[in-house]
Amino acid sequence: MKKLYLSLVSLCVLVSSLSALSNLKLEPLWEFSLNKNGVPSYMVPYVWNMSQRSMAVHNDVLYINNMGNGNIAKVNTADGTTLGDVTTTLIANPNFWYKNCIAITDDGEAILGSSGTGSTYFIFTSCDLATASTTSLGNVTVNGMGRSDYFDIYGNRNTAEGGYIAFASNSNKVGYIPMANGVFGTPVLSGQIDAAVSSLTSALAIVKDENSFFYVFQNPKPKLFNKTDFTFVEMAGVDAAPSGTNSGGAYFKFKGKEYLIIAHGSFGAIRILDITAGLNKAEEVFITDDLGNSDKGKSPAITPICVDVQADHVKIFAMAAENGIVAYKFQDNSTVGMDDETSQAAYAYANNGILTVKANGGEKITVSDLSGRILYTGIASEAVTEISDINSGQIVIVRIGEVASKVKL
Repeated sequence: MKKLYLSLVSLCVLVSSLSALSNLKLEPLWEFSLNKNGVPSYMVPYVWNMSQRSMAVHNDVLYINNMGNGNIAKVNTADGTTLGDVTTTLIANPNFWYKNCIAITDDGEAILGSSGTGSTYFIFTSCDLATASTTSLGNVTVNGMGRSDYFDIYGNRNTAEGGYIAFASNSNKVGYIPMANGVFGTPVLSGQIDAAVSSLTSALAIVKDENSFFYVFQNPKPKLFNKTDFTFVEMAGVDAAPSGTNSGGAYFKFKGKEYLIIAHGSFGAIRILDITAGLNKAEEVFITDDLGNSDKGKSPAITPICVDVQADHVKIFAMAAENGIVAYKFQDNSTVGMDDETSQAAYAYANNGILTVKANGGEKITVSDLSGRILYTGIASEAVTEISDINSGQIVIVRIGEVASKVKL
């Protein structure tokens, strides 16, 4: 298997060769880092202390929560400029660990939480990103899980269809919490995954789909777990990450292919792996440069990473404490064959007030306004779905599966 190691420093030199090999392209959208142009004063509170350890993206806004003061920074995904803060009334102490992680449901509910420094329950808080109002979701007991600082979300909490919260613990266990109709169900916890590993740091779960999620920690081999019985596949086919690599990662599907992003070292560099053939047959397509060299990047043991999948590109965000923050644009310029059903592009357009959505049968369709308010949700039953009960004259965001695009009605 031929492996391609590509640093952004050499991107300009190798771009023609890269295009010939894979048609993949990765370029910085914006970057504020020690290694490039420094961090502007407005960005300093967002990335320049140990309180920012998690971030999430929704409707073209990057949200970076600050567990120290309970606020959530809003960053324009297009250029990295500030959009202000979601200023909550959550207190900093003694419960700051309970605001350590942020994850956002499909319908735009932000959930903050973690197990704190404890090992038997999560504390979750719901935050309305438009009004900054917060609602305690109470404690969810998971006896024997061990400390869990981070989690990920599939689906929604407040719908009948529901979803789940996936988590991993520093005691080498994984699990999930079902949720639907505004209620958390009974948690399900695995046994210890590797008896030879007694403790970990910043273990992380990354949702793949309704039936599986990844397990990433300070170890070079992520695992993909089946949610039903906790059987797993371990990463293979690529070299191990450097010793001491932070936890951190994200998953996305784009143009019929599947990708896993993981941290590479402790200073903001990331690796993008093509896992279309399986996690155990991973192919490395990009490694980016570090954002800096401050050892403070090692202290949280986490490199926050998140993605925003659009119709023609994917935005990838990565951050390293006291080193910087960066946004990349990922593209695949290959030609998609129309006989490849899994690769056919989903799209939406409007005509005479009717929104037409092309999607494969069974794909979830969600339409929201620019504030994140859900206007329509449904499952495509055939190739073309027409939606006529949304007021015309507005710009809406149409999400088809994991692909989002803006449409003017």
